[in-house]
Amino acid sequence: MIVLNLAKFLPFQNRKINDIIIRNSLDVENLTNKKVQFRYLTILPYSNWLLGKLRDDWNRYYRFPKNYLFENKIEIHMIRKIYFPGNRLNFFTTCFSFLGNVLFLKKMIKDINVVHAHNLMPEGLIAFLMKKIFKTPYVLSLRRDTIDYVDKGNPFQRKIVKSILGNAKENICLNYHIKENVEREFGIKPIVIPHSIDSKEIFKDYELNSPLRLLTASHIREEKRIDLILKALGQLNKEGYKDQYEYIIVGRENKNIDLRKFAEDMGVEAEFRGELTHQETLEEMEKSDIFILPSVFESFGRVYVEAMAKSNATIAVKDTGVWGVFENKKEIIYADKNCYQSLYQNIKFLFDNTAQISLLKENGVRAIESKCLKEKNIPRYIQVYLS
Repeated sequence: MIVLNLAKFLPFQNRKINDIIIRNSLDVENLTNKKVQFRYLTILPYSNWLLGKLRDDWNRYYRFPKNYLFENKIEIHMIRKIYFPGNRLNFFTTCFSFLGNVLFLKKMIKDINVVHAHNLMPEGLIAFLMKKIFKTPYVLSLRRDTIDYVDKGNPFQRKIVKSILGNAKENICLNYHIKENVEREFGIKPIVIPHSIDSKEIFKDYELNSPLRLLTASHIREEKRIDLILKALGQLNKEGYKDQYEYIIVGRENKNIDLRKFAEDMGVEAEFRGELTHQETLEEMEKSDIFILPSVFESFGRVYVEAMAKSNATIAVKDTGVWGVFENKKEIIYADKNCYQSLYQNIKFLFDNTAQISLLKENGVRAIESKCLKEKNIPRYIQVYLS
């Protein structure tokens, strides 16, 4: 069986964007002894010589070849699509992209048994059109922006979305919040397959550092709400908790968000490590006690799984990411979305009850072992492809 992975912004050159898709696919190939194999097709923005003169990223897109090798071994084919700010006209530009590439897609789909579209738009719409014209079935993964397209005020949009969902061989959600929205709005029952890790990645250490070691690992963007962590810690410092912890922030800094200045204003001594490799980030997790990331938008949030697997008591957010996968207050702590007070109270609770930190560490590791190991979840993808 050959599966075509269809996803926008698959990894290119040395950039690791969406490399989880490739890693999962390689796991499936290994578990099936290559009885299931993968091809890769990515969707990148249309660009031209003039746009390339205006912005470096558009120049990079303009110069991209039709296909390329990732890490010198994985061939990735590429089609282009016109993007407008805010995804305006997305349905129309996706159809236009499909028509412009229909002969190439017809040739590529020739030996494909099933398409795995890794998002509703534009991947899901392209897979839907390929099924209609080439009769190739597709599996659809639903991520956080699926909810953005559930627009009650746009009957045409809802009709298209329902057709894409309804024609899929299977709809796979990465979190329960998306699943609940799809069920409620369309009466379609997706399955949930969470991101998983290898059992070899688990690190068990339930002892606590003194002072406690707090960690955040993420690209520094507004929706990650790291500012709420600094604000909460600033308030806790005023209440006499300053010597109980140290706080490390790992991640690429954003020139538009001056967290260093904000930390200084809040009276928090945060250590900014900058962008580290994935392995270096995992090593930082192994040294830490509490992982905090109050991100308001996560398709799943693999970083939470990795932190829990490295024995971190973890604070996430309700109604996004791993919400519904792990039990609140037992395996993980969920703060309210965009709520400083909720985050402050949960951090203070852990500072005042350090035995709960050790308990969360241990229960978190057990939860990963029972729910998020590749050995258990990757076969579910195989079952979907082969069914």
